[in-house]
Amino acid sequence: MPGSAITVQVTHDWLDYAAAFAGIGSLVLAAVAALIAIRSKFDARRSADAAERTAGAAAATARLTAEMKQRSNEQLQIMRDEHRAFMEEQHRRPQIEPVLEMGGPGTHGDLGVAIRSGATNVGTRTAEDVLILTLVPDGVRIFQLDGTGRAVGPVALEPQREQTLQRKGAQYPSVGFGVAVDVRPGVFQVDALLLSFPEPGVYEIATRCHHHDIPGGRCWAVGELVLGDGPMRWKQTERGHAGSFPD
Repeated sequence: MPGSAITVQVTHDWLDYAAAFAGIGSLVLAAVAALIAIRSKFDARRSADAAERTAGAAAATARLTAEMKQRSNEQLQIMRDEHRAFMEEQHRRPQIEPVLEMGGPGTHGDLGVAIRSGATNVGTRTAEDVLILTLVPDGVRIFQLDGTGRAVGPVALEPQREQTLQRKGAQYPSVGFGVAVDVRPGVFQVDALLLSFPEPGVYEIATRCHHHDIPGGRCWAVGELVLGDGPMRWKQTERGHAGSFPD
């Protein structure tokens, strides 16, 4: 029938259109899917690059942190070593002892006597500018001795107004000379001297050391020398620290 033929034709056309639209939709969806896939791949690559950069930065930060920690530990060790050395230095002290001995190079006659006068340091730190005084009764002359025992001098002597020595049991004005020296630990800092006496008799000789690390500021050694009554005789009569110098 003519009407039925038209209806069938129209229906067939709509089916074709629908199929065409469906194909176009499929193409659009495929294109969209492809774009999404490309974008996803790009985003994934960017994420991977970002992750790689983050991992690299983390590794660099870890290395820097380790280096800083090592440097900090090294600096801390240096500070500890310096502090330990400082504390050890603070606890180190010089300990000055006077030296007064008979004997020395050469021979010098009946009224000439060689002595060694000075100081030694039995402590653990150098004592700087130790003043060493050698004292003799007024009238005695002092010469320096070289290594061969030859007398050089005489040494210029100064009156010691605060000090008297004994001679034949009576107070006797003294003279002396001083030197300021650094005395290292374990070192004997002594002068070889020749004492020239005006006449036989009994004489006191003294060595006195002054330094701020000595208890009371000073220490001394005193000896008695007998000349003219047989062989020379010498004995040390006193050693001391601080207090009054023996009169």
